[in-house]
Amino acid sequence: MAKCRELKIAGATVFLGLEGYGETAEMHKAHLVHSDRPIVITIVDTAENIERLVPVVAEMMDTGLMASSEVQMIRVEHARLWALRCHQESCHYFHKFSLKDGDISS
Repeated sequence: MAKCRELKIAGATVFLGLEGYGETAEMHKAHLVHSDRPIVITIVDTAENIERLVPVVAEMMDTGLMASSEVQMIRVEHARLWALRCHQESCHYFHKFSLKDGDISS
C-alpha cells in the first residue's frame, strides 16, 4: 500500500483471505505461531501506471501470481445530508453524472 501511494497509484485495496491454495495444493492459512494466509491486492489505475507498478511489485514478492485485466470504471457519488443543508456559496460538492454508452461524464 505504501509503495502504491508513493507511486501515486489511483486506488488499492488489500483483502486478507481465511485460507486458500495454489498450484502446489498446499493450504495457506493462519497458524498458532505464524500466519500464511492468502492475500489479494486489487489495484485500479491506467494501463500505463499498472505497467510501471508491475516490476516494483514483482521485486517485493517471493512467489505468487499477478493478474491484469481491463475494467470499466463506474463512479457513484451520493449527496451527503450535510451538503444539502450548506449555504449556496459554500456548496461545491454536487456533481451531476449521466450515463451514455457506458461512459460517465460530469
